[in-house]
Amino acid sequence: MALGMPRPTKHPKNGVYYLNVRVPSDLVAQLCKSHVKKTLRTKDPKVAKERFLVELEALRMQWQAARTVPQAIPHKQLVCPLKSGPP
Repeated sequence: MALGMPRPTKHPKNGVYYLNVRVPSDLVAQLCKSHVKKTLRTKDPKVAKERFLVELEALRMQWQAARTVPQAIPHKQLVCPLKSGPP
């Protein structure tokens, strides 16, 4: 069975499109949810596709940020930062 690309889904009763995607398995425990469902606030399929791409990219950026670990700044760099040039 092939997995399809994520796409906007239409609510069967009111016709409004939604973003409905799975959270990556490595982030499920950290984010405490396995799916993200968000309204795209439109009934027009063309507008839904555009908004879907924008929302999906924002989600992917959030997931990437959740995966990165902040790097510690050495004490020496905090106390004596490098000079960028003559004063």
